[in-house]
Amino acid sequence: MTSDENPQLPWEAEFAQQLKKRRLALDWSQSAMARRAAKQGLPFHQQTIQRIEDGKRPIRLNEAIILASLAGGTLNELTTPATAEGAARELVAGVDAAVDGWETYGLKLGDWQGGIDADIGKIHELKAAYLDACQRSEAEIDAEFIGSIDAIVTELRGGAMKIGVLAEDWEHGVLQDSTEITEWIGTKRAYRDNS
Repeated sequence: MTSDENPQLPWEAEFAQQLKKRRLALDWSQSAMARRAAKQGLPFHQQTIQRIEDGKRPIRLNEAIILASLAGGTLNELTTPATAEGAARELVAGVDAAVDGWETYGLKLGDWQGGIDADIGKIHELKAAYLDACQRSEAEIDAEFIGSIDAIVTELRGGAMKIGVLAEDWEHGVLQDSTEITEWIGTKRAYRDNS
């Protein structure tokens, strides 16, 4: 039976999209996910995951439950379409985590660049999910909200450069203690809280 003879149900389409999104966020290949599924008793190969994600293979309930769990979610989470409000909350949480991470990166100066770069990447993913949710639910995009997010990302990028300079100063003995770093991070938190 082809997919034309058995069209994908709406929950299957949402599940397939969310499964792929989560798999990519975990940085797993289709083969890696298939191996994990096989360890859970599903006779899956890379092609099985590909066909599910492409909507060319129906998914059974037991398979959906196991795959959702492997992807770090529940069946409900992977079958419920994202709303603009939910995506906006996730975006704000991602921004908060990124700004809160500054202190950690400041204390572990060698990790600052990679950490902030990863945070910026996550914010971009969450922003794309918000814009996608708005489009799919036909909700209006809050331009002021997006502008605030973009401003914070700009601050993060500037923060990465500033922490880099402070880290070099620290390593070369120009800074005698971490007071300047801590004070600078405090000003960035205040900026985030007022945005």
